[in-house]
Amino acid sequence: MTSHPSPEAKPSAGWASLPDDVLRRAAESTGDVFYAIRTDPDFGIEFLSDSVVALTGYVPDDYYGDPDLLARTTEPEDLAALVAAVESPLGDDISVDLRLLHRDGTMVWTQHRARKRVRPDGTVILEGSGRDVTQLHLTQEALAASERRFRLAMAEAPNGMAVIDLDLRFLEVNASLERILGHRRLWLLDHYLGDVIDPLDRDGTIATLQSLLEGRTEHVSREHRYVRSDDVVIWIQESIGLLRGPNGEPVSYVCQLQDVTELRNSVAQLEHLAAHDGLTGLPNRGELLRVLTQALQHQPRTGKQLGVLFCDVDELKLVNDAHGHAAGDALLMAIGQRMSGALRATDSVARVSGDEFVVVLDGVHDTADAERLAQLIRAAVAVPIRLDGQLVTPALSIGVAVAEMGQAADEVLLNADRALYLAKHDGRDRIAVFAAAPVTGC
Repeated sequence: MTSHPSPEAKPSAGWASLPDDVLRRAAESTGDVFYAIRTDPDFGIEFLSDSVVALTGYVPDDYYGDPDLLARTTEPEDLAALVAAVESPLGDDISVDLRLLHRDGTMVWTQHRARKRVRPDGTVILEGSGRDVTQLHLTQEALAASERRFRLAMAEAPNGMAVIDLDLRFLEVNASLERILGHRRLWLLDHYLGDVIDPLDRDGTIATLQSLLEGRTEHVSREHRYVRSDDVVIWIQESIGLLRGPNGEPVSYVCQLQDVTELRNSVAQLEHLAAHDGLTGLPNRGELLRVLTQALQHQPRTGKQLGVLFCDVDELKLVNDAHGHAAGDALLMAIGQRMSGALRATDSVARVSGDEFVVVLDGVHDTADAERLAQLIRAAVAVPIRLDGQLVTPALSIGVAVAEMGQAADEVLLNADRALYLAKHDGRDRIAVFAAAPVTGC
């Protein structure tokens, strides 16, 4: 078989009918390789432009002199695809990608566009062009590998993950998100982010995503409430980033979600335990100082002053000795409940030591007003209670102090404590009022 074009051969219509210098100039101007190849088993080359040397490292004469070179340097799988395309009855136009072995041993991806031509003698000729698309394939492979890694990481991630379009519709979710929200994948893919966010937090979420979309921030992390499929509200720690296209245009959001409901509840419980008395559940001394300090910095809703009552349970030791400490604890719990029930909505009570309670009266008009409220609390506590089979009547000694706004909390407590000392000194079960002048019992 003669692979080099014969001068006597009648050129076929198409590329092969053009002068070599025309084809050469066309190839050099585009960087493409032009060719005319017979579709016989050997794929004999009838024309090949000089630009093939940039593509494969071989010059046209290498192919003309070695009829097997093209088949030998084409990936067998791709060569089979080319044969199948040539034999296909679907049309004369062929589009196929071939991997060619470069002279230096590297693999080159080439993209081919050709048309089948049939000569009068029945010979089928492929006339077309090829170009180097190696970089395109490498980029596509890198993107595909990156996508595979992302999908694997997403599938195996212990936290919930989702890809959401710019209209906030779910595009992809992982199994962990299904578990967290209690919704199946198909349900999520048919819904929007707003369908699973607590209505109280939807506006904030939309504002957050808008800041990403407008470029005001590159990444956001926040805690807010979601609603599970069983309508239970849960807290989610959510991290959101914006995915961009090749030209930097926003295309979607990627979200990572972690259920922190149990953690928040644990933290809240620890904070509650740190600020409250373990027996009565009332605020402890530290929380009292915080509340009192805050109250002294703000003008009360009613009245112009703040009242503080330092209360001591009379004869608690006798109850413990006669009925046991369990009975004494029961008495303290009952007293705490009774004091809380006697307060106004704006007032608060704390247990600051074994038998001592402090009441903060948020806004009183004067000392007489604070003393009146103290009398109500004292009367509420003095209701008999059955302990160890016997009726016991609790009693309180109360010291009253009235503070001006801006006064130090420790100073106000000390004043109330001084008044309490006088109340107990004067016989217990009574109220005493602190004043700059000598304090008298009542």
